[in-house]
Order: sequence, then C-alpha cells, then structure tokens
Amino acid sequence: VRKADTELKRLGLTRAGQVFVMYTTSDDRGFDYEVQVPFSGATAQKPAEPMKLGGSFAGKVLRFVHTGSFGDMDNTYEQIANYLDEKNVEQNDLYIERYRTDLLTASPEALEIEILVPLP
Repeated sequence: VRKADTELKRLGLTRAGQVFVMYTTSDDRGFDYEVQVPFSGATAQKPAEPMKLGGSFAGKVLRFVHTGSFGDMDNTYEQIANYLDEKNVEQNDLYIERYRTDLLTASPEALEIEILVPLP
C-alpha cells in the first residue's frame, strides 16, 4: 500500500478510496492477487513496473464482512463457501477484499474487511 501511495504521488494522482485486494487464483501452494487503489486525477506518465493503471471490477457481488484479525479469516471464508454451496450460488472463485480500516494503523483485532464475491 505504501508503494502504491508513493507511486500515485509521483504520478500526480491522489488516492480516492479504500484499498482493494483481488484474489485471482488460489491453490494448496498459495494464491495470486492484485492490490487495487482507487485514485483521482489524470496523468500522461506510465507507472513504474509492476504497477499499472486500469479499471476495477464492475458488476454484481455478494458482500460479506469480516471483523477481527487476519488469523480468523479462514473461518470467514469457510462460512462464505458454505453459504454459497447452501444457496447453490455459482461463482468463479474470484474474491475481492475491501479494507474498511487502514491496514497500516489499525490493530489486528480492529480490522474490518468487506469480502466481495463477484457473480457471473
């Protein structure tokens, strides 16, 4: 997040909202993700690698809220998976986390994270 904020400042852009993390793939070895930072302003400059400017997901989602430490998130994701199975909701294993509290300043127990599940 700090690197993204620094790069936005260098480009003359301003952060315009809360940070998102989009988990694009996952397996037993780990996961791939993108950090997304909403911004305002315009620039003709290109961001430094590996960052890029682009649009965020737009579409219908189911929204769940996790409150507490990252250590407890596995339980939240398990409950989400159970809910999706119970309701026969099809989705493409894409999850987006929206951090409602500042990851750099909030205590682990005070984290509030929205988990968005995009619908096809």
